[in-house]
Amino acid sequence: MKIDKCPICQAAEGAVESDTQLVYRCPDCMHLFYLHSEQEPDPETFLHFKLIEEIGQGSNAIVYKALNTQEDRYCALKLFLCPEYADGESDFNKEFEFAASLIHENIIRVYSGGHGGRVEYLETELFESMDLNDYLEQYEKMPVEDAIAVGCEVCKALDYVWSNHLAIHRDIKPHNILIDNEGYIKICDFGMVNEHGEWFDDMKIEGTPFYLSPESISGDYQDNRSDIYALGVTLFHLIAGDPPFDDPSLKKTIYARLESSVPDIRMFDYSVSEDVAFVLQTMMSTDPDDRYVTAQECYDDLVRLLNGEPPQLVDSGRPKINH
Repeated sequence: MKIDKCPICQAAEGAVESDTQLVYRCPDCMHLFYLHSEQEPDPETFLHFKLIEEIGQGSNAIVYKALNTQEDRYCALKLFLCPEYADGESDFNKEFEFAASLIHENIIRVYSGGHGGRVEYLETELFESMDLNDYLEQYEKMPVEDAIAVGCEVCKALDYVWSNHLAIHRDIKPHNILIDNEGYIKICDFGMVNEHGEWFDDMKIEGTPFYLSPESISGDYQDNRSDIYALGVTLFHLIAGDPPFDDPSLKKTIYARLESSVPDIRMFDYSVSEDVAFVLQTMMSTDPDDRYVTAQECYDDLVRLLNGEPPQLVDSGRPKINH
């Protein structure tokens, strides 16, 4: 299959030719496209999937609403840009097999994964929703109680994965948290961050800069407290309308977490209560030992906030966790 120019921006730089399936990015407008092969002449198919409509694009994948014709079920089909730094097929298989093992009401179900041509794909549950980044673009902020309720649901998923698998997400952010019209919350991309997360410059940092924990930047030990940090930043963003560390310079945004104290959300919105501010500061403590130890502990304080009760926060004199 050959394309002479980008079908979106019409740039000649977007020309591409391939004899197999390919997801490519126009270097001019940065849009992602799925290019079918001559052996699969129908542009609306990929392997045994009927592509119904594109429902989203991430930094490295196109997401389609699709029909799995073998299983006769509708799904969300994610087609990945060919990774430049992946270690091979076995790593991808290991990732999606782990993701498929996660069964929780607040986690998007992964059904299958594999390869078609040069394309790695994931077939997941179709959850008619918007992600919280789209929510922020549309509404700018979320009411405090609603944001805290979101945090409770995310904590349930984080606690399940850590308690049962000693695994973490590594890229909790508004883009990866989905909400439907009835307010149900699900997290996507669990288990798929190591090879398919976002990397920046030559620093090889996994995750998204607004939400990265300090230890993920410095390369230190990470555990579930790193996800709690990222969730704290996400809730801060939902409530304040801006993330706590936001600079036009990518590196300044990243390293502010190491060099600056955690801001008080009341500097952004004076109407936020002291208890909410303290819980967010605890979640976003620079030192992981000053954060909640588990997502369950964090969940308990978030529920206290919803019930109008004072949070317990953490005991600064408690024994530190050994890593």
